Amino acid sequence: MVSPTDFAEDADKMITMKLHKIRGFRLQRQPKTCGTIDSLLKAALRWFFVLPTLLMPLAHAEPRWQVSGASGLGKVLGRAGDAMATVTLEVPAPGVDAALRFGPISVSPSAREINVQAEMIASIPQGKSFRFTLTLTSEAVFPERKEQILARGNFSIVGEENGIIGFTTALPRSHAPGRPLNAFLELSSRHLERSGKLGPPASGKVSLRNTSLLTSGLAASHSAAARRRSYLAYAGRATGRETDERLSNRSALLLPGLLASIVDVKDPADPRLTRFMAETRRTLDLMRANKTRTGPFEIYLPIANHASAKRILGSTLTDHPAYKEYEKTIFDHQRTWSDYKSTGFGPPRNPIREAKTIADVPTDIDNGNFRLLVSAAGYLSAQEFAGFQTNYKDIRSGVERVITRDVIMREMELYIRRTYHSIAARNTSEYGAQTYLALDFSPIHLIAECAKDPEIKRIAARTLDWLYTSLAASWNQGHYINSAARSKGEFLGTGSAIGFIGWLVFDTGKSAEGNTIPFSVYCALPGVYQLPPAVRPLTNYPFVKREKIGEGGNIVGVYAYQTQSFGMTCSFESRNANKRQDPKWDRDSFYKEAGRHKLNWFGAESGGFSPQWENSAQPYADRRNQRNGRNYGLNPWSYVSQYRGTQIGLADVREGYPFRQLYCVYPLHSLRARVVKAASGWTLCHTGRVVFAFRALKRATKADDPWPDRSSLTDWYDYKKTAWILEVSEAPKTAGVKTDAMIADELERFHRTLLRAQIEVAHLDDADKEAPTLSYTSPVSGKTLKLDAAVYPILADGEGVAINDYPVLATYPDQVAAPRILQQKDRLLWLDAKGKSTFGIGFTDWLR
Repeated sequence: MVSPTDFAEDADKMITMKLHKIRGFRLQRQPKTCGTIDSLLKAALRWFFVLPTLLMPLAHAEPRWQVSGASGLGKVLGRAGDAMATVTLEVPAPGVDAALRFGPISVSPSAREINVQAEMIASIPQGKSFRFTLTLTSEAVFPERKEQILARGNFSIVGEENGIIGFTTALPRSHAPGRPLNAFLELSSRHLERSGKLGPPASGKVSLRNTSLLTSGLAASHSAAARRRSYLAYAGRATGRETDERLSNRSALLLPGLLASIVDVKDPADPRLTRFMAETRRTLDLMRANKTRTGPFEIYLPIANHASAKRILGSTLTDHPAYKEYEKTIFDHQRTWSDYKSTGFGPPRNPIREAKTIADVPTDIDNGNFRLLVSAAGYLSAQEFAGFQTNYKDIRSGVERVITRDVIMREMELYIRRTYHSIAARNTSEYGAQTYLALDFSPIHLIAECAKDPEIKRIAARTLDWLYTSLAASWNQGHYINSAARSKGEFLGTGSAIGFIGWLVFDTGKSAEGNTIPFSVYCALPGVYQLPPAVRPLTNYPFVKREKIGEGGNIVGVYAYQTQSFGMTCSFESRNANKRQDPKWDRDSFYKEAGRHKLNWFGAESGGFSPQWENSAQPYADRRNQRNGRNYGLNPWSYVSQYRGTQIGLADVREGYPFRQLYCVYPLHSLRARVVKAASGWTLCHTGRVVFAFRALKRATKADDPWPDRSSLTDWYDYKKTAWILEVSEAPKTAGVKTDAMIADELERFHRTLLRAQIEVAHLDDADKEAPTLSYTSPVSGKTLKLDAAVYPILADGEGVAINDYPVLATYPDQVAAPRILQQKDRLLWLDAKGKSTFGIGFTDWLR
């Protein structure tokens, strides 16, 4: 058995499951107070990833049942090969944890998330509890020793339960990537309390049945159409229904899956079409009856489904006898959004006005996902329904006002022109955000496919051309590498929601996971939009990419370096220097989520590394003193600069700011070797294809092992002032697999090179009141990088290009005769090896 102590270590990963009778089932995390719109959005986005896993299984397990614990436990009614096992759990002897185990289940090495789905027939007394544990192992035996465990997640049931209940347990595959795995499900007579202690033992009768392994692998194909079809088939599988009393806004996220299920329907009598309309009506009627808060997602998804279904199916949909009732439900639901100028926070301060240049567009016209979703919803609602109108109460006068269909159509057309123009002229406000940027594609795809106005349709299609060009510039052999405006703690991964959008359109020759946001359905639908042949990922390595986001007093510049074996990126901003003297500057929500700098490498084991400073999870008013998650957000008193494969970092955390530690997480599972050179201060790592070295200019204050499987190691530096250097290079190419001796030799040679580095640092002692400075001359490139904590904004990059001179988007391959991307003023160009334009997007006329 796994000891109570081991389970206590996983207390922070526990998810409490409230299980409901078999009409449906639902996972529910332990409730937390959500005091901001942002936290509500974050909670909803978690479900973008969870809901697709609650689908019909792709592979069934070959069950083996085991029982352990006290002799009075009872017997297991089941044997190898059976679909069900039943056990009567009596109160075991003190200190004995009785358990029923299911497994092993073989796990695909490519699966991103492991999900075990089962039904349980239970009779559990009031006040008693059970624990479920999903364990990943490297062997086909239940792990009796800690070192056999690769990853583990705990789930609990507390309280009286009788009858049939269903549940799903899930564990991210990233905890143990790239290894042959087996999964075990264990039902234990004691649950893990939030305090980390094991609760009192329970008794009762429990049966497990219909246990199966859920995966979501999508096969590789050289055909984009085939990849999209495979994803739609995955997304369109039947999902478990929630009971009526449990329905909430999150149920709207099931709608894209319903749409995917009818893409190939040819007959109005097809039961899938009946289910599509019935489930849509049921979801929207109950949302309105329960008076749930409608947001941009809930107002966008119904009309997106409706317009897409009409476009794809035509009379097959409209000839269905239930169509009129279904259409009326959509119509009534869309009218509940009182003012489509508002994204839920109120309309812009400035009225919508005509604009001839980008300077005429109000800064309120944001191109973030809320604005894109709501403007698409308003435009399509006005287009689809002749009698459409909305009503709202004027906040200032209290007068009830009516907004007619014509006004909504005019306003949404202006918004679409301006928001899409701002994307092409200023870049996306959520650049690099692996979740949010993927959402941005969805409403623009909808307008490009469903708009009846040919001019609006053209503008949307050209905006998609721009977005896919931007995606191609950050795409490296199937991996999305970019600085992240809203990282959500996931930016060290090379697979993501926006990466999945790239997989749908770019041929990587690789399989993919389908358990991504349901908004991807709209990008995968068959339609008239076609990606221009010129818009494809760059294949000439290495190259540098520069891009600029925003304009005026707050510009963000992004610098990225891509090779065949790794990608490395960094970003910086041009905020006014006086901002650093503002005591409330650290409360800017931008720092909560931005992930500015990182290294990703590819090969048999892909991975990531990024020196990070602790920061505040809620940098707002009186809630700022909450520690953020690992690899999540920025410390506002830190700086990073980059030249190609070299990064340097410097921090001078202000007195009174509660978080100051620098930390570095080494993913040991994706490293062939890690060597610490204590004398020189360098930590050297080899991935097989990449060598990199990190050096902090102060000694580590501690090291810890965050996972029980020892898959990573974290070095911590608890100082007010810190400075570091990161050097990255492709390893020498050799024929065949490198031996350990070859790996060691290459690291030693890299270390000898690094000993020639020139490092100058001043005022780094915490007691020194002067701002620290750092100068580093790389022995690899010969370039010098400098940082001064008293100078802000910092220099843009190690090549001396000022941030104001950055293009909105451009790539610079090392090979002179290589294709590249260049945006000049109001035109984005693809240039061939001779510098001739092969494709261009102009957008000056979008504002008319």
